[in-house]
Amino acid sequence: MDAVEVGVAGLRHDRGLAVVADGVVLTQREHPVLARVRPVLDDATARLTLSYDGRDPVDALVDTSGRTREVTLFDETVAVVDQAPELSAWFGGLLGRTVQLVGAPAGTRRTSPGAVPRQTVLSDEGSVSLHSEASLERLNGLLAARGEPRLPADRFRANVVVGGCPAHAEDDAATFRAGDVTLAFARLDERCAVTTVDQQAGERRGPEPLRTLATYRRLDGAGVAFGVYAAVTVPGTLRLGDPVLLDRRS
Repeated sequence: MDAVEVGVAGLRHDRGLAVVADGVVLTQREHPVLARVRPVLDDATARLTLSYDGRDPVDALVDTSGRTREVTLFDETVAVVDQAPELSAWFGGLLGRTVQLVGAPAGTRRTSPGAVPRQTVLSDEGSVSLHSEASLERLNGLLAARGEPRLPADRFRANVVVGGCPAHAEDDAATFRAGDVTLAFARLDERCAVTTVDQQAGERRGPEPLRTLATYRRLDGAGVAFGVYAAVTVPGTLRLGDPVLLDRRS
């Protein structure tokens, strides 16, 4: 897409739906095949179409104004609305278990780090995830030196990728200003096993990039970092090619 609206909870429609089983949100950590699902939401009609190679597509209306119930996401409860049974059944057939597709109503918020609390909905931790092209290029150079293939940017599923700055300059930024949107640094993005999932094949591909990131991007205590989470302090519209101004933290 060439432009996207950014609200306090993040990019429009980003992570507004989730698959739930037994009251717990499922992710690519447990079900990498979810990467191959191709959702298309028609803004004008609120109709969602789900497709997946080798399966018949399904479509139904998305409605987040109904009765809410609580589910668990990363040990925290969040209010959601069950979606059309045919959408849930489609996911159930894909995953081979009973699941429900749920949506986040407008008032749903979870605790989030950064300048503005309680922004996130069904995302991991922050409203917007961001990394630089140079950070990915540095990682790919180190992977090549180890005889590993280059990785595409979709391994990190960032909302925003910026160019024209040094590798990991995003780590030291206080704010990111692009178009009429301002984002504020919230925290480093600690990476998990989803980065090992080939987003086109829906399959895990071994220990990379976590193994290589561990050689130079290890966090204190445990884990590795790549990119950052940011809070939305000034909502607006982001457009492809918008100049980005990074204000460094003092």
